[in-house]
Amino acid sequence: MARLQVALDLIDLERALRVASRVAEACEHAFLLLEAGTPLIKAHGMEAVRKLSSFFSDIPVVADMKTADVGGLEAELAISSGAAYTTVLALASDETVRASVEAAHRLGGKVMADLMLVADPVKRARELAALGVDAVCYHVPIDVQRGGGPDLGAVATAVKSLKSAVNIEVAVAGGISAAVAGVLAGAGADILVVGRAVYAAPDPGAAAREILERARLAGARP
Repeated sequence: MARLQVALDLIDLERALRVASRVAEACEHAFLLLEAGTPLIKAHGMEAVRKLSSFFSDIPVVADMKTADVGGLEAELAISSGAAYTTVLALASDETVRASVEAAHRLGGKVMADLMLVADPVKRARELAALGVDAVCYHVPIDVQRGGGPDLGAVATAVKSLKSAVNIEVAVAGGISAAVAGVLAGAGADILVVGRAVYAAPDPGAAAREILERARLAGARP
């Protein structure tokens, strides 16, 4: 069954912790990841990662560093602060990706490569897998969503293609809600990355639980 990665794309750390707490109360931890979103890290640095990993020690934390250079140092910062995963841009050089992987793995962590804006996601995903990354994320950026929103069919097709191409985790991000979670889980996504649909909901825990339930139902279909 797909796991839910709750993207805390906020700048208020206390609010982010409250959202995470409500999600942790409402959902099975085995199917959760908590993401210290890029805005949260830029606002609070590694303190955001440290607090999430300390307060929710049995839920993996993703530090969404979106590393573009100096891969070893940024991966070391994230993993040594308690993150289970750090992220690197798929558009980064192979040298940066390799350095991120080496540092993360040395410290017991993993690397997720963000495929946003990559012209050929499948080709780059194969290259990234060969470089040692543990997961790839097909990502429709927020500003692109605002210009018209993701095409669900195209996103599902991309997820299926990635799952066929690589033997590592495939995540998907970008405007995901409960209404589409089942489709993307059914397409084979291992991780559904969801931000606003959870953190902006009246009850973030209930919203997260519904998304996981839709994913579970999709996984149960023959």
